[in-house]
Amino acid sequence: MKNQRKETILNEILFWKENNLLPAHYCDFLSTLYAEGEELATTELEISSKNAILSKERSKKLWIMALLGVSTISLLVFLFLISVKFVVFPIIIVSITIISLLFYVFKFATQKDILTTLAYTAAALLLLGISVRVIEVYLPDSPLAMHIVIIANCFLWLVSGIWMKLIYFMISGAGGLLIIFTYILFF
Repeated sequence: MKNQRKETILNEILFWKENNLLPAHYCDFLSTLYAEGEELATTELEISSKNAILSKERSKKLWIMALLGVSTISLLVFLFLISVKFVVFPIIIVSITIISLLFYVFKFATQKDILTTLAYTAAALLLLGISVRVIEVYLPDSPLAMHIVIIANCFLWLVSGIWMKLIYFMISGAGGLLIIFTYILFF
């Protein structure tokens, strides 16, 4: 445990040095002090420092992904469990969430990573949820309207997938269209 704490401190000092948070000679002095006179393997510390930083970033990203997934599922449940009288409230909340997710993706997401993928997916599922709920509430006896909304969502996924080169949207859109047209033709 003491060695692990020492290694953590040495990693932090190396991080300070690499990011110029302290002058290099102060960092060297602190490293020597905390190493208690032992010979420092700088490359081992650098590798360990980078791994510690990457581990913190991965942990943070994992928490954000879990929060996004749980909140998406919660919003969908909230959207469909609220009675018809109060349905406007969850629709507004879900709409704001969709706009926020799309704003994040288009404004701040610079690379196509798992978090961006999850944000796109959450926005698409929430949009589908709102569409289905609105039809369910305002046109409850119209299967044609429900089919049109589902086809429109699948078509939007397909077009978005082609436009943004997102294979998972292309597959979801094409698969959804295939399923809904099969359902319409045979049932």
